[in-house]
Amino acid sequence: MVNRFTIPIEAADSITLQNLEDHYKMTKDSLDKWYESKGWMHREDVDHCVILMDHLKAVIDYFGGSVGET
Repeated sequence: MVNRFTIPIEAADSITLQNLEDHYKMTKDSLDKWYESKGWMHREDVDHCVILMDHLKAVIDYFGGSVGET
């Protein structure tokens, strides 16, 4: 018999949402530092982060979360 660890779907969704929101915040912080000239990034990384943030917003919205921006 195989022992499997299972968690309720609501818990899994909550964990996923929290991870996505954390990743969004870290990416936004990095970009904010770059825009304020207090951080350094490759131009390609900046472009990637901007695209990533748009995609993260869509997935966060799907899971019922919010990135706290207007």
